[in-house]
Amino acid sequence: MRCSAPRSESSGVSFFRHTRGSLNTFQRSEGITMSANSSPLSLLLSTYDLTLACGRCYIQENQITFRLRPVEHQCDHQVLLCRAKGGSIWRPVSKRPTFPNPKQYEACWFFKEGLGCTMHKNRCTYAKSDEEAAVWTFEKKHGVDHQFFFNMLVQSKSKPEQKSNTGPQCELFAVLDLKAVCDLCSNKLNEVTYSIQSVIHQCSRSLLLAKGKASHQWKVISDRPTGGTIGPRVLYKVCDYFVEGSGCNKHTAGQGCTYARSFEEATVWNYLRERKIGKAELIRHITESNSVSETPERAAQSILQRFSGKFIEFCKNCFVERPTKLTPKRWNDTCSADAAHTWDPILVHHLSENSSKHICSQVRPLPLKCSFKFCSHVRQGKPCWHQAGHCQAAQSEVEMAVWKAEHSGLSVRPHLLQLSQQDQAQSKQVSLFCKVCLLVLSSPESFYKHCSTLEHAQLLSQDTTTRWRQRQPPHGRRAELWLCDRPETCEYGSKCPKAHSAEELQEWIMRSDEEKEIRRSIETQGLMCYNQQLLDEFRNSSNEVYILSEQVDDVSVSCDEDLTVETENINETLTWNFTVETEVKISI
Repeated sequence: MRCSAPRSESSGVSFFRHTRGSLNTFQRSEGITMSANSSPLSLLLSTYDLTLACGRCYIQENQITFRLRPVEHQCDHQVLLCRAKGGSIWRPVSKRPTFPNPKQYEACWFFKEGLGCTMHKNRCTYAKSDEEAAVWTFEKKHGVDHQFFFNMLVQSKSKPEQKSNTGPQCELFAVLDLKAVCDLCSNKLNEVTYSIQSVIHQCSRSLLLAKGKASHQWKVISDRPTGGTIGPRVLYKVCDYFVEGSGCNKHTAGQGCTYARSFEEATVWNYLRERKIGKAELIRHITESNSVSETPERAAQSILQRFSGKFIEFCKNCFVERPTKLTPKRWNDTCSADAAHTWDPILVHHLSENSSKHICSQVRPLPLKCSFKFCSHVRQGKPCWHQAGHCQAAQSEVEMAVWKAEHSGLSVRPHLLQLSQQDQAQSKQVSLFCKVCLLVLSSPESFYKHCSTLEHAQLLSQDTTTRWRQRQPPHGRRAELWLCDRPETCEYGSKCPKAHSAEELQEWIMRSDEEKEIRRSIETQGLMCYNQQLLDEFRNSSNEVYILSEQVDDVSVSCDEDLTVETENINETLTWNFTVETEVKISI
């Protein structure tokens, strides 16, 4: 027997009474269990109120300020709302961003209601409120995605008699993916982590694997320990001393460590105890549920239920152009671009979170040797800057889901398009997409005008996933960054153009290198504004006359107004109209 003293942690873990024989102690639980007393939502619900609502039962007073109204109706459960205990304001909780993946989420420092994030704009990956950050942290800790958090909340609010009528494995499937495999169709990575491989064989289904809905690692489920000091009402938890590859070096006496080795194993063990069934019976239920063969239609419906938005086909040649063009098909099987060409489609997942923010993620064909990993740039919360055709890794969760379905032999693309077209008609307008600001522009003129804005330039020059600790560097020229000779007595203070510590100088150098890399990438992507392109060409040119000159042969420029104007009104709008006359053909 063992006893651990009660303890409190700031990461938001839940405490359950752990009974072994006559010994009662409070210990941390990592497993998600289904009983009312041991619900993983219990700790979250102790500090926050959660509810699901729809357009008929909520009133949106501002961007993230909602109010509920009592009305008799069948709720569609469209929005998840959260408020602090004792509070009156409900905050919406959106889908948790895939990347970055911090241990604990925080609310954005620069978010202002009605304006959004004034620093990161549409690319902000921080929570909009403390309530949203708390829910995201819960989802991260327990390995569940947003949709299955919905299911858990609905389940926690359902009546006991409703729960008793559910199938023996339905509740478990709400929080875990389960699969019965054997040594031939699985690959053992270590003592608890497995991978699945596709082989043609007669599966003995001797192993039970489970993984959280937001996880990509399968964990093996061993036999549930019983007897001895383990009572019938025990709540299993993950061993605090277990390390993958080394095992548990603490509980070595008697029958060894009887704690679970993963939260998936603790979840399954607690479920088996509550249902009073064995692992073999659960494997039988899983096998029976899988006997109904998966079809492409069902797989497509599952993908659409998991991800919001719709699937659209755009011209592949236009989509990989720089800048990206969103070009649909004409009636005669040609591209809708001005220079019409043969239609070669690419599948794109389009998500519009509001009237201004758009996320267009291409779903490329499944690579021949797919490793089912995410792009290194995307893992850092950035757009993929690899050249077209050079990146073989998945660039979004949607693309990964489609690839996995196709890897299992299901052709889901036609059904994704068909189901998306049933909901909304596709626009025939040609648009341009800014992958940095997540905006869709209706014309080349509006796109290049957008590229010249200050907001676009700010997003290009910063990494929204890194919160720098030191001052902003005075410039991006690495060779001209120095350490101040007397930082403690410097009369310039925070305005000093030199670093006041070795840490600050190191951070400035890192930011300079990163800015150089981003600038090189955005230039190849066609996202650099014309003014910056002209300035770079002027700086790097061997003869500046080739770039900027007051006079050009055979070209005359005149203006209808005096170029020098005196005014006392700061906000006055001034206009000059220039006329360019040339004897040779020029491009502007």
